[in-house]
Amino acid sequence: MVHGPGDGAAHEPARRGGSGGRTVRPGDGAVMDRLDESSRRRRLDLGVGGDGSGHLSRVDGTISEDEWSRGTIAISVEELRRIPRVMLVAAGTNKQGSRLGAMRARLASDVVTDRPTAEGILRLAGETRTRTTHRAG
Repeated sequence: MVHGPGDGAAHEPARRGGSGGRTVRPGDGAVMDRLDESSRRRRLDLGVGGDGSGHLSRVDGTISEDEWSRGTIAISVEELRRIPRVMLVAAGTNKQGSRLGAMRARLASDVVTDRPTAEGILRLAGETRTRTTHRAG
């Protein structure tokens, strides 16, 4: 399992690395927080919400494959989906979109998080489902 520093941070604004650490931003994760600002912005513009287990995902559950993610050492998406029980552990409202995307991509079977993050994920899931339904109908 790949996890980033700050995965246990439940309150915003969170800081990393003690005093002088950088502020956690939406989409932070083990992959996203290691990108330079232009690379990060390019992925956010493509709808990437963050990463789970080294894979960049969008809120709708699609996986974004690019040169950076292909160079990341991680369990493949196909292998993750074959594992009967994969725990997704993260807290912090900045992780809602990336965690919803990872669940929709079937990168995890179970989620452990805090109440504000869980409520935000459920709210975001309802909002994105409503937008999708209105476009299709």
